Amino acid sequence: MEGKYHVARVTVSDEAWSAFRRVALAHGTPVSRYLGRLVKAELQCRKPRPVRRVSGAAGDIEDGLAALREVRFGHR
Repeated sequence: MEGKYHVARVTVSDEAWSAFRRVALAHGTPVSRYLGRLVKAELQCRKPRPVRRVSGAAGDIEDGLAALREVRFGHR
């Protein structure tokens, strides 16, 4: 095992989840491990440019939106 097991809920449509599962299975990888690879890839992409607008004090929703804007638009 590469690491500890963590649990998260993923909010997507049934169609999107089915398509994602098919992609993981086509790679011969369990969905949990495929999600783990996506997390690692995202963190690797963030190394040169960490999310700067997340304060931790603004609240989950505000911080989440700030992080999304940072990811999508590269706002600094």
